[in-house]
Amino acid sequence: EDDPPFKVDLHTQHADLGEVWLATTIRSSHRVGLVMWAIQAETANWARQKAGLLGAELKDSGLELESFQIHHAARPRSEVAPVHDQGEWMQTVRPRLDTLA
Repeated sequence: EDDPPFKVDLHTQHADLGEVWLATTIRSSHRVGLVMWAIQAETANWARQKAGLLGAELKDSGLELESFQIHHAARPRSEVAPVHDQGEWMQTVRPRLDTLA
């Protein structure tokens, strides 16, 4: 049975790619799940075209791309997780990162 997954949410506004959100889940079994939301259709299409390359790169790093969902849309508000304070983050994430290394 897997330990609780490690989750990373990212949001950026890139000059070429536009506004992009990425929700990443990494399980202790080295499986990776990604969900991407992109405002620009070109960015979503590019991500779909490169999904196989991403899977190969992750495999070369010892990870398995379990799923990759790509949405040409803004990230729904209900999907946005609350931000925790830095002290809680350091107590929770830092020990997990040390065990994954």
